[in-house]
This record gives sequence, structure tokens and C-alpha cells, in this order.
Amino acid sequence: MRYLRALLALGLVVSFARCGEVTLLKGDPIKGDIVSVSDKEVVIKEGDQQVRKPILEVVRIDFRDQGKPPAGKPYTQVELTDGTTLHASKWLIKKKELEAHLLAGPTVTVPVSAVANVLNNAQLEANRRDWKTRTFNLRGREAFVVMNKQSGRPNTIEATLGDTDEKGETITVARLIGEKVVTAQRALADLHGLIFKNTLDRKAPPVLCKLLAMSHDVVFVSSVESRDGGVIVTTPARAKINVPFEQVARMDYAPGKLDFLSQLKYVDVYDADIGDAPTGSRRYRSVIVDSNAWNKPIRLGGKVYSRGLTMFSGVELSFDLKGDYREFSAVVGIDDETKSEGDVTLIIEGDGKELASIPITSLSQKTKNGGIRVPARPIKNVTLNIKDIQKLKLTVKPKGSALNGVSMAVSLGNARVSK
Repeated sequence: MRYLRALLALGLVVSFARCGEVTLLKGDPIKGDIVSVSDKEVVIKEGDQQVRKPILEVVRIDFRDQGKPPAGKPYTQVELTDGTTLHASKWLIKKKELEAHLLAGPTVTVPVSAVANVLNNAQLEANRRDWKTRTFNLRGREAFVVMNKQSGRPNTIEATLGDTDEKGETITVARLIGEKVVTAQRALADLHGLIFKNTLDRKAPPVLCKLLAMSHDVVFVSSVESRDGGVIVTTPARAKINVPFEQVARMDYAPGKLDFLSQLKYVDVYDADIGDAPTGSRRYRSVIVDSNAWNKPIRLGGKVYSRGLTMFSGVELSFDLKGDYREFSAVVGIDDETKSEGDVTLIIEGDGKELASIPITSLSQKTKNGGIRVPARPIKNVTLNIKDIQKLKLTVKPKGSALNGVSMAVSLGNARVSK
């Protein structure tokens, strides 16, 4: 099997001589030999004919399976402010730079100002799932996270993150306790993770494509230049990463064409129980990313959705779409694992105008034999025209009280917007 040969800067022209699959916004995927890829089109040899497709119509190009990090091997997940996610066997923070020794081999050095968060022991799926929601709900604030020895669960402690020691192994944290600021040193290796308040520069270059590497790294690319045996890509956060050709699994053009709401930044969150900006102090978190209320994959009508949102009754969530999208779609219902009963309504608004009002019920019904009561949970496929809409708002409105005082949660599987 031949590997990816060349990836040129700016023009992003790549020549391949291997079978691939091109997924389009509309129509069936095209399988064949990938002849060339540029910033304008992809050329596929299908049988004896060459098919040309504009990049604007391409969702992704697959070359080989991405693979996974070695099973059972501890690693750290480093996420940059542009969404780039790297997996490291070791990491340090020296002065104003984070140094990560990637599982794939290379060592990457990025400014701390480009780092969004760091999660230790990311090889555990439960940790990764919890981390998505934890960082989602704490955006714009800083914190260090430790494991509670008694409960065995992560404990988020908001603090100001300072400098590290000369070896880059400990970090200074400052907390306000009462009216006194208390500083302490924390060993990076002993932390569950760090959450920075860094955000992507508004003048950052746009994303050209997303590169998926064989080590399961995800790199958002704003520019790329060729090198012997690989490429040097620059991310919107201005981090430079060397990627050997044999490590490239996929070039993904979906961001900006098809975006999941769980990946977009929200502009407003309101919870009727606790007010603005939920922090996790409520018994149930208000918005859960890519999971159900039990930190497991969303399951609706027996089907699992790796992407989506779970929202509790009384919650309002808004996104700034800037009029860039044409369609909203989602599979809406009560997760299969939900035991509580009640009625809620999902209201979807665009620029203050109601686009849809979707009643959702989770009530018991009798089976035909035996009289055993099981929950009735109809699943609804929702597709809406959102052309030119600036602000998309989702509200879960409760009706009456839920059984045993348990708040009802609505899951939106594969909730996404597309151009």
C-alpha cells in the first residue's frame, strides 16, 4: 500500500496512488484511486473514468483507518484553543511553553496561551467523557482538577494558574479562600487535569482542513508545508506539528460545512434552577456533551449516537450561527436509560422566532402480555431550514413535575448544522 506522497503549502495539492473514499455533502460516497487533491477539487479515478468534485462539496477523504492509542497505556490529552487534540506519553510546562512528547513519536512545543486544557489518564473513556462536559461548562475560567480520594470522582477547583518550576513539573495555583488569597504548588503528574481560560485569537487564520493522524491525534490545519517524509502543519493557534506521511489517516473538510452543536461554542446558557452559567453545583449538570445523563453514549430508540447534547428541563442554550448555515437536524427523544417519567417540550427558535415546538413524553404503557409497564419514548427526526439565522436557541420547557422530583432530560442525537 503506497503512502501519501506530497502535501504542498498554500495550494494544498496532494498526489496519491492508493484507493480512497470521498464522502460528499449530497449523494453517495465515491470509491476509487485518489489521483489528486487541491484547495479547489479532488480527482478520483473510478474504473476507467476520472471524476472531479469541488472541495466545497467534499465532507472528507479517507485513506486508511485511523487506529487507536495502545490499549491500557496511560497517556495525556492536550487540547489547544483551536480544537487540536494531541495524545502525549509525557508533558511539561516550562516557563510559557508546554512540551508534549506525543505517542506517535514527535515532541511538540506550543505556547501555553494556545492551550485550552490538559487531561491526565485520558486512556480511560469515562475520564474523556466527563472531561468534555467539565470543560464545556467551565469555559472562560481557570481551574485545576484533582481526584477525590474518598469518592474517586474528579473535583474541580477554580483558581488562577501561575508559573511552573524550572523543571516544568509543578505549577503555582492561587485560590481565594474567604478573603485571603492562598497559593500552593501542585505537581502536574498528580493532577487529574488543568483548565485554562485561554481562547483562540479572533484574528487567527481560518481552518483549511482537519488532519486525523494514526496516533488518534486530531489537528486543525490552517497552513501546510512539505518536508522529507511528511509535512509540517500550522494550526490556527499557531502551533507547528510535524506529521509523517504514514501517519495521515484522513483529511476532513467537514468543519464549517457540517458542525455538531456539541463542538460549537455556545453564547448563552440559562438554567431555571440556578440561573446563568451552570458550574456543576446542581445535582444534575444542565448541559451534557456527547453523553446522556449517566455519562454514557446517547441511545435513542436502540441506536447509539456518538455526538449530541443532553439538556435538562428548564435549560436554555443559544448558539451564534452568524447566518452561515442552512439546515439544522437532530434525532430528539428521551434516552433509553432514563427511568423517570414526565412531559417536556423542546422549543427551537431562530432569531427570536419559533421554528419548532416538539412535545416529548416519557410515560409508562402496558405490554400486550404480562401487563408489565414499560416506558413509551417516541423518537422524532427533526430537520429545519435555518438559512440566514444569526442566533439559534434551544429550550427544554417542563410540564408539571417529574416523577419522584427527578428532572427530565432531553437528548438530541447528532444535533448539527450544515451549509
